Amino acid sequence: APFSVEFWAKPNYPGSSTAACGTPTAFIDYNSPRRGWLIYQSDSTLNYGNGWIFRLYRNSSTTLLGDAEIQMPVNANVWYHIVCVWDGAAAKIYTNGVLAVSANKLTGTYTAATSARSLTIGSRGNTGSAAVYEYPGSIDEYAYYTNALGASDIAAHYAAATTNATGYANQVLLLSPAGYWRFNEKFNPTTAAMFLA
Repeated sequence: APFSVEFWAKPNYPGSSTAACGTPTAFIDYNSPRRGWLIYQSDSTLNYGNGWIFRLYRNSSTTLLGDAEIQMPVNANVWYHIVCVWDGAAAKIYTNGVLAVSANKLTGTYTAATSARSLTIGSRGNTGSAAVYEYPGSIDEYAYYTNALGASDIAAHYAAATTNATGYANQVLLLSPAGYWRFNEKFNPTTAAMFLA
């Protein structure tokens, strides 16, 4: 079914560094057969962080359904608004409110992940010997939708965040995300009681 993933990402390293390549989020069964999706901050070689890749899998040991890729400079300590949309036929990446790429020449059928590991934020989340591609940076205002967001909604979210930050959460909630993690909770450490004899 169609879905959309929206978040803000701030890499710790410039995209020209190999340290910048990582996975801000994934919902994938990575070990064979591969099912689900993932998002890389990376170029097409998966060696440097200059770009974004939205990768979808079909129920296969190695075969992708396809990628949507945008190669672009990615600077350290700069927030990027990223929205990836699967509408059932095309994979799309929006960067900072604007459609950057749409890939509709995909072959096969997308197959959703079924693993108990479910959604991961900050890594690819697979187990075993394969690398987890931890994300070297920060993630904020993460939302997952069970529908394909439209271009006007995505542009409105970016505009709200850049011109009316207090209204951003309301813009997201109006579209009824299945999950919304703001990551602005205050740290509340557990207090342990001490008993003296």
